[in-house]
Amino acid sequence: MIELWLIVILLIFYSIMIYNNLVSMKERIRNSAAQIDVFLKKRTDMITNLVESVKAYMKHEKDLFEKITEYRTRFLNATNVQDRIEASNMLSQTLKTLFAVSENYPDLKASYNFTYLKQQIADVEKDIAVTRVVYNDMVQKYNTTLKIFPNFIIAAIMGFKEEPYLNLNLSSEDREFRIKF
Repeated sequence: MIELWLIVILLIFYSIMIYNNLVSMKERIRNSAAQIDVFLKKRTDMITNLVESVKAYMKHEKDLFEKITEYRTRFLNATNVQDRIEASNMLSQTLKTLFAVSENYPDLKASYNFTYLKQQIADVEKDIAVTRVVYNDMVQKYNTTLKIFPNFIIAAIMGFKEEPYLNLNLSSEDREFRIKF
């Protein structure tokens, strides 16, 4: 009888350990997603500053500035990380156009403010890439932990579900732009 109680107590403690581990991993995923949000917001703010510094030089590029504003608004109104990433990717496409058009404005290319903001955006892009890797790594560990026996039993009972990966569907042209940028 004592052995049965001991087994039950051990199973309860083991279940609690699994539960706490899953909760901890899920919080790390949320933290990583929040860090991505911070970098995406920082990048969006920098793009706004870049556009302001460029407007004086590029008076004939009204459509381009409207697209940047539209995509920035989409980003700010996005409700989850994946939507923000997609809006951010559209913003990146428009940035590619902005930088291509800037080649036609030698005074702009020589502007310290433009060059500085362009470099800052490139640095934030690197931070975003690193944070995405960390996020997806956390999701992989969490999802794997959910599927391991006997974790999947406890996870199912407690209502834990898999987390989605952040997928970037970049064209080869986008990849080339990111390498150049």
